[in-house]
Amino acid sequence: MALNLWDSKVLQLIAAGLLLFYVWMDVALYYQVQAMPVSNGKGSAASSSSSPFAHVTMKALLLDHTTHYVHNPLAVWFNEATNFAEVFTWITANMVSFSHVVVAVVGMKLLWSDSLSTRQLGVLLFEVRSFLDAFDGTLARARAHSSLEEPGIGSSGHLIDGACDALGCTAMFFGCLGILRRKPPPHYSALPGPGGKEARETLAQSNRRALVLVGCAALQMTLSSLFWNRTLSEYHDLLEIPGSTYSTRVIQNTVFKSSALWITVWFWRLTNPHAMMEMILISIFLDKLWHFLSWIQYIGFVILLVQVSITETHLHYVQDLIPAVNSSMMTPLSGR
Repeated sequence: MALNLWDSKVLQLIAAGLLLFYVWMDVALYYQVQAMPVSNGKGSAASSSSSPFAHVTMKALLLDHTTHYVHNPLAVWFNEATNFAEVFTWITANMVSFSHVVVAVVGMKLLWSDSLSTRQLGVLLFEVRSFLDAFDGTLARARAHSSLEEPGIGSSGHLIDGACDALGCTAMFFGCLGILRRKPPPHYSALPGPGGKEARETLAQSNRRALVLVGCAALQMTLSSLFWNRTLSEYHDLLEIPGSTYSTRVIQNTVFKSSALWITVWFWRLTNPHAMMEMILISIFLDKLWHFLSWIQYIGFVILLVQVSITETHLHYVQDLIPAVNSSMMTPLSGR
């Protein structure tokens, strides 16, 4: 039996509770950022805590709410509870990455069903895929004794994880295409006859429209992923690699706590590729996929353009600010 948010008080309470939880955790995260001390220039020690506030890093700030507050803590807790990294030494992080591709393919097959309850089960499988996506990073960090502070961009594990993420997203979009082809909106599904020319033309028009909608969403997610990774890399280099002088580290700390940075990263939490995937999965769960993809077809590009423009403006400001501090001290920033 399919779950209906509009008719189920329980689902409504769960949705409202989850939303309040995210807001509360964001407020707590903001105050945690404000309490951060100036770096001593030695970097921070790795921590295995499952608390979302254990790693207040750029990567954590740029993550979407579900990954940061649900999947990542669950992955760390699961590893600690089962001692997975030490007990199952033969299972590598890359194997976990490959496993969530398999889960995504099974989820895609379920999304092709005519039954809403089966499609909702497919959505839950994609959430399992997201958990495994978080767990492969947790497993790799546990064995390397590192933390989220090191984004690992360019490493073999990062590339394999990125490729598996891309395959998982591709599976989701093929699932979306199957849903739209099987469940067109009323003005496409009200065909005049089962085999007439007009019916075939209307069906072809519906399929083309579905392909355009999925293509636009896929392009938006691809662009979001590219700019999100660039944003993470740039902010990490500017703010998390300790400056060579105390004055530089003070300005890094000040920027890290600034409202401008918080606003920039908070909107990335809503527009990054993981957040986009969650929104699409929610629309599938609510049986509103066609409406959601139609709504974001154009406005999604506008939102992304505004977000990238604001980010690039702030990045240029920080890039100019930190060398200015170094210049005043007559000491160049180490490594730049």
